[in-house]
Amino acid sequence: MVKEKEYYDRLGVDPSCSNDDLKKAYRKMAMKYHPDKNQGNKEAEEKFKEISEAYDILSDPEKRKMYDSYGAQGLKEGGFSQHSAEDIFSQFFNMGGFSGMGDDEAADFGGFGGFGNIFGGGKRSRGPQRGEDIVHETNRTLEELFNGKTVKLSINRDTICKTCNGSGSNKPGVTSTCPKCHGKKVIFVTQQRGPMITQSQAKCPECNGTGDKIADADRCPTCKGKKVTVTQKIVQIQVEKGMRDGQKIALPGMGSEAPGCEPGDVIIIVRERPHALFQRKGNDLYMKKKIKLLDSLAGTSFTFNGISGKRIWVNLKKGDTIKPGDIRAIVGEGMVVYKHENQRGNLIIEFDVEYPTLSDDNIKKLEEILPKTSLPTCSKADCKEVSLNKVNLQSQHQASGGYDDDFDRARGHPGVQAANCQQQ
Repeated sequence: MVKEKEYYDRLGVDPSCSNDDLKKAYRKMAMKYHPDKNQGNKEAEEKFKEISEAYDILSDPEKRKMYDSYGAQGLKEGGFSQHSAEDIFSQFFNMGGFSGMGDDEAADFGGFGGFGNIFGGGKRSRGPQRGEDIVHETNRTLEELFNGKTVKLSINRDTICKTCNGSGSNKPGVTSTCPKCHGKKVIFVTQQRGPMITQSQAKCPECNGTGDKIADADRCPTCKGKKVTVTQKIVQIQVEKGMRDGQKIALPGMGSEAPGCEPGDVIIIVRERPHALFQRKGNDLYMKKKIKLLDSLAGTSFTFNGISGKRIWVNLKKGDTIKPGDIRAIVGEGMVVYKHENQRGNLIIEFDVEYPTLSDDNIKKLEEILPKTSLPTCSKADCKEVSLNKVNLQSQHQASGGYDDDFDRARGHPGVQAANCQQQ
């Protein structure tokens, strides 16, 4: 015996019903009383809230047990929270309750308006519909991202047809509601991926997203019944100092138009072109520099053009020996920090040392200057004499299937991120 039956009666089920019976009953009634199918019907809206409340309680085993024993008052005293009808509906159909609903049936809900995008998980407001956003990429040099730049771009967008004023026809009363999408302009495409059933929204192919059906003979000669025409527009954007690859610039209301909708936005994506000398990592710049063996030992100077356009003069002091792979930094010569024009990153230089080919005479001279290495003592009977051969490690790696991890790590530079940029 249950204390109360009201929630069961709302769904038209018996207190002994299974969880599957609850789901079937809720699905049937939710589709019948959903506000998107009963716009302006307060009675249907209230009914929808009531069945959603009942399903929220009875579909939860713990809540259902409490309700069966103590009724609705027991739920309140037990501290159980309740969800909104909107959340219950969205969660139910997100979990697969929509399997078996066809495109036409789903289109009647118009994407479920204020009850969220049930297949994307996020909610959507009941605000006015918008035209499509236009996404455009602009490729900028590293110098332009450092200094900032005003850029003019040409984009193509849909605008309301001026010939028919967006009706699709110059004749009155010749349009009818599209039979496939029922005037919703979109259809829902159902896909099964393993145990999950997903649905995505796509432009209706029958009416090309207009929501109307117009006979060929009655279509506007300019837009061919599409209600919009493609026009070119010049937009101006400001690429700010320090912007990064992939950063977006939004131009609200400058996107495509559609009848009865607010214009969409233009979204500009900034792309960074590869640089001949520098590679950017965050606010820092990386470059490689090859020097001669004598310069690595005795010091030297070299110059190059910095990202700001100024010539940079670098001094390697005597005694500051540079080894292959050594890293040095020039503080404050990196990229401008976005939104903080007075701050800059660093310029990181990775050195390589070029070793000369020496004659026998020069080797003898070096032996006189450089400290000698003591040679090991070993009889031929006890030791095996071998020769070293040149090897291409990349080819060796591919042939053997990989290096030893310890060997790989030994060749690296702990704490330093290696640069991968072109040599000056």
